[in-house]
Amino acid sequence: MSISFRLTSGMTKALLGDDIEAFRPETSATALLGDRFYFSGLYTAPVEGWHSGVRLTVRVRSALRRSITVYRVEQVPVRIPFYPNRTDDDYLLRGPGLVPDVLRESRVVLVQGGLLQQLLFEVRVPADAAPGCYPITVSLVDDTGKQVVKQTLTLEVLDAVLPKQELRVAEWFHCDCLATYYRTKVFSERHWRLIETYMKTAVDTGINCILTPVFTPPLDTAVGGERPTVQLVDVTLQNGVYSFGFDKLKRFCEVCRRAGAAELEIAHFFTQWGAEHAPKIMATVDGTYRRLFGWDTDSTGPEYVAFLRTFIPELKKKLDEYGFAGHYYFHISDEPSERHQEKYTAARNAIWDLISDHPVRDALASYAFYASGMVQHPIVATNYAGEFVENDVPDLWLYYCCGQDRK
Repeated sequence: MSISFRLTSGMTKALLGDDIEAFRPETSATALLGDRFYFSGLYTAPVEGWHSGVRLTVRVRSALRRSITVYRVEQVPVRIPFYPNRTDDDYLLRGPGLVPDVLRESRVVLVQGGLLQQLLFEVRVPADAAPGCYPITVSLVDDTGKQVVKQTLTLEVLDAVLPKQELRVAEWFHCDCLATYYRTKVFSERHWRLIETYMKTAVDTGINCILTPVFTPPLDTAVGGERPTVQLVDVTLQNGVYSFGFDKLKRFCEVCRRAGAAELEIAHFFTQWGAEHAPKIMATVDGTYRRLFGWDTDSTGPEYVAFLRTFIPELKKKLDEYGFAGHYYFHISDEPSERHQEKYTAARNAIWDLISDHPVRDALASYAFYASGMVQHPIVATNYAGEFVENDVPDLWLYYCCGQDRK
């Protein structure tokens, strides 16, 4: 069998039509005790005689082999790899195509002629491993056990332990998406199992702040539209008096603690891009379950402000009781701009005395908005971070989403 195979960087992103010779081989590397080290394996074969493909098995030989996971890198279709006329030389594609994305834990590969395919190897170096050099030999073998190709990388484990991660990392954890994707009832037992499984994976990959939907997060929602309800706090309004049920929030906090989440990110109290309305809040009103607040609610109207001023002290008391005292933060509205300053300021000031004893963080791009004092803990888009960095803004967080698409 004529197969080309080489080990290379774990940062490699190989397209199916790439030339294997364009990727620099990697034969040695270093890691710390307790570290995670990644490297890739690229393989390809000539077109002739390989149309249907040949199945081979990945074999790993190393003293660290029990700490090594093998993933097959699968390609996914991307229709719009960049916005029209907004690109630079770092994009993998110049038009629609297939790009490496999904990792499947597998030691079986299908070698198909003319296609460059990829494996990813994750080495979780034991914290108690003996420092020294560990050869890792990767081979592809056929059904008879015959070795077809092999390559070796030597990993030097240094005599130092990887320090504990101290950064705070948040990537929005959307419980409603899990329910929708798996077609399961929100907060059914299956949904809770999915939440815990995904949360453990999130924490394992470095996310340690979890978006907590005390009410359905008012994020990325068309005006007048709704996300599926994932409200952790039950609201009752009886004869004009509010009461709250926190059983689901308590369970969510227990899941977060088991998963190892460090902090809770309480969902925004006002709608995105301007703080003009209330999030969707469902309640049992005089015996009838219905939507109490939403797009038709003025964010600074007396009814909603009175609700928040009743709710927030109860929420804080429960979050402290459930093990997160001093480890949660609040949001007003996501991505306000200077044209929203008046409404944002009014919404913020309506509840500021109730939440200012905790960090209140909001994503924004304008330094002038920060300088006004309305956002004391900014989360700044990376392409606007320069002015914040130059002015030594304390407790500066950074974020990126889809507008950060060049350089």
